[in-house]
Amino acid sequence: MSLRNIKKFFVKTVATAISISMIFGNLSICGIGLSQVIAENQSASEIEIELQNKQYVQYKEGENAGVAIQSTLKIYPKQTADTYLPTENVEITASMPKLNGYYPEKASVVEARTKSTTGEELNTNINQNYSASSGLLSVSYENMSNEEGNIYSSYNPVARDEFEIIYNYPKEAYTGNEQEISLNYIVNVKANYKTESGSVTSSQVKEIELKEKENKGELTNFQITELKEKVYKGFLYSNVANKTTYNTDYKTVSTLSILNNENINN
Repeated sequence: MSLRNIKKFFVKTVATAISISMIFGNLSICGIGLSQVIAENQSASEIEIELQNKQYVQYKEGENAGVAIQSTLKIYPKQTADTYLPTENVEITASMPKLNGYYPEKASVVEARTKSTTGEELNTNINQNYSASSGLLSVSYENMSNEEGNIYSSYNPVARDEFEIIYNYPKEAYTGNEQEISLNYIVNVKANYKTESGSVTSSQVKEIELKEKENKGELTNFQITELKEKVYKGFLYSNVANKTTYNTDYKTVSTLSILNNENINN
């Protein structure tokens, strides 16, 4: 290689190095580090959302009337063993359907199984809030670190985060079972996933329409309760047809007539 070609090669090499330095220097000025760039290049998987009504009752007993529904919500990332990323935290906002122009008076997650996110059969560390004026049920939870500072990280293709939700409508929503009704939900899920050098976020919004006419389940008495310790804001205390008892420290905040049958915990 001639001296002239050596000089050209040297100039190009230096220019390339300077360009790369300037690019990452500008990213740093903008508050974007190399690790963040690498993290953002790892795309988060889409989130699958499933919803079904396990119980549906239009009830009228004397002056007491209303509609009670129990739904099962399932969410999970569409991941494979090669694309798996552990979940850091999840936020869910569910818009509950109106019936005859009314939102549910009360709505509560009464059982949470977060096997996909935390590996737990029963998760009592969820936060939830329901607004009767807007019909929005908000749920959030985290994949908490253990004593070693590690979060749950295990790929399970059949694992799901499942939530049993019970909600009760006022007597003005009662229409009987003469006509089929449409229940329109909007479920918004946002999840953050841990990467080797940062995190990535995935969001999914799904509109779901479910149709109901005939009652599913039977009426019984149950209590919406509030735990003394801040775990669930709502909890189902049932000891009826399914012979289920929750031995949990609680206080009753209201008593309602609502549905139940032998499959309430399936």
